[in-house]
Amino acid sequence: MADQNGTISDFGLTKPFFLIQSSKNIFLPRKSHTLPVTRKFTIGRSRNNDLVLDNQHISSSHAQLSWNKNQWLISDSGSTNGTFVNGERIREQAIVPDDVITFGTCPIRLKLTEKPPPSLKPLILLIAGFVLGLGSFYFLTQTSENAEVTPESEKTQGTTYQVTPQSQLQKPVSKTAPPANISPAPVTSSAPLRYENPTSYRSLPILNFNEMLYNQVDKTTMYRYAINPDVYILDFPSLYIQGRSMNRIMALIEDVRTPKDRVLSEFEFEKFLKTHALSTEGFNLGHDYTSHHLTQFFKLTEQHGIALRPEEKQLKALLVKHGLINNDLSDISEEDKKVIISMTQQTIEFDKNNNEINVTLDTRKSVLRHELSHGEFFSNPSYREYSENFWNNEIPDYLRRRIRRFLTDLGYDISDKTLTINEMQAFLFHTDHESIFSAQDIGITIKELHEIRKRFFEGLPNSLFIRDLQS
Repeated sequence: MADQNGTISDFGLTKPFFLIQSSKNIFLPRKSHTLPVTRKFTIGRSRNNDLVLDNQHISSSHAQLSWNKNQWLISDSGSTNGTFVNGERIREQAIVPDDVITFGTCPIRLKLTEKPPPSLKPLILLIAGFVLGLGSFYFLTQTSENAEVTPESEKTQGTTYQVTPQSQLQKPVSKTAPPANISPAPVTSSAPLRYENPTSYRSLPILNFNEMLYNQVDKTTMYRYAINPDVYILDFPSLYIQGRSMNRIMALIEDVRTPKDRVLSEFEFEKFLKTHALSTEGFNLGHDYTSHHLTQFFKLTEQHGIALRPEEKQLKALLVKHGLINNDLSDISEEDKKVIISMTQQTIEFDKNNNEINVTLDTRKSVLRHELSHGEFFSNPSYREYSENFWNNEIPDYLRRRIRRFLTDLGYDISDKTLTINEMQAFLFHTDHESIFSAQDIGITIKELHEIRKRFFEGLPNSLFIRDLQS
């Protein structure tokens, strides 16, 4: 109910609170707001809005929030770049807890939550403060005079990953016996490689899942996938070399916290890692991109004069050598578009903060399964269509919201619906290593996760890809 001043009352609190997540420098002149229930709450760049977002992608009068018939409505005010709910552009839409609202192309997220944290007094529209650097935090502002603004702890960014056969979902990940003539790669006691010499590239080996899993290399090596030759696999000798080669590509293509129209300089990227407590080794355990994505990355570095790292130069030479990108960075023809995924050898490494990162055989297996599913999604139209239909028709609304929240916490840009569905199928159906993904991450029980996986695989057309992963 509303008090005489038209603000939410703590008497029978029924209206959820809001959180702001931002990954840009946004000027917010006020630290707290009370939410008017007797009028609309305005959002935009103009100083006469209730919430001022000082960013070029935000219109002067961008959007409005209002309370109507016991629900919150978000409506676009004719903005240039649009208002999005869970990645889909809207004119007006009712919103519920766990919905994520994006304004224009600026990754600011207004998030409705069921109830305020225990430390907050009721009666407040939660919005928040001045965000430094490329931070991606939730800021909570309470009404007491001594209120503190505390960033919510973030999950480690960007690990990737697996599915075992249905019968093994509750069991520890088993170690499959290596194929004949291929020995398992041991975890060596020597320090992992921090650099490597340029290699002379030969014809690419064509391997199945188990052959790749147990193959040992001491330099960056590329394979083609026997089940789907349009998928190329980069096998790096260490997390450090993989990170130096691929991390800035991931920041450009998938991470919502970084610009999408330019590549971060070396200084900017190191600052980004520090801001988010990330490291070169731990930023991502695996990667997946199309030849178009890689062409875009190298083209932008040339256009803006961004120096390539030595590892990125070697990656570019390897991609050109095998026809995955053109030497002049012109667009790849449709029939020549390929998918490039990556993983690392078994390794134990320590980042600059002395945190141990251990890639075991089970971890490598999880990464390879997860990334191969991305390769299938990008290159097999029938598998992609099946995944899209499953997302739209088989996953309930509440679970879609939780999956989006999970991906947002990892830094993924959920305004990209294709990216969202691609990551959904990889995490939900090809990842069961609990240190990477579990039912708890999306707020469901193990039994519920098993049931949704069972439905996915039962409806999936007969697939050599799935049979190879489960061999």
